[in-house]
Amino acid sequence: MLIITYTQFGYSATQLPGINEFEIIFLPGTNSNITIEEFLKLNPSDIKGLTGKKLSLKEVFALKFTQAKIKTAIRKNRTIDKLTFYNKDKKPFKWHWGGFLLGLLLPFGVGIIISALIKNERKSDRVTSAAIGTAIISCDYYNLVEQLR
Repeated sequence: MLIITYTQFGYSATQLPGINEFEIIFLPGTNSNITIEEFLKLNPSDIKGLTGKKLSLKEVFALKFTQAKIKTAIRKNRTIDKLTFYNKDKKPFKWHWGGFLLGLLLPFGVGIIISALIKNERKSDRVTSAAIGTAIISCDYYNLVEQLR
């Protein structure tokens, strides 16, 4: 059974007996059952017709994000499970001085590319820090050029 929860909507998918099709129980208060294909074609106006309530911007983004995750999961391995929506190894960002200095000293994306080519367990931290360094030096270059005009 698949349970996906964003904002106030609850989605769950269960395999129908005898066929290789999934049914989604959509919006607990409406008793509406739809298939995965129908869910992927839903838009905010369809949901408004089902519930009688307009979706907020946050709920529209959640709907589109969920649809994109389901499409990607189906495209990759034709199955949908809870692990599709579980962020497995999300670690908090930790500042990486080496990446920052690469981005600061090698501007125009060169520092980011070099930090991305180095492979170890802190690659994402290093690349993010390099991007921050590149953004800082790019703003400085822009300000310098504007002052020289």
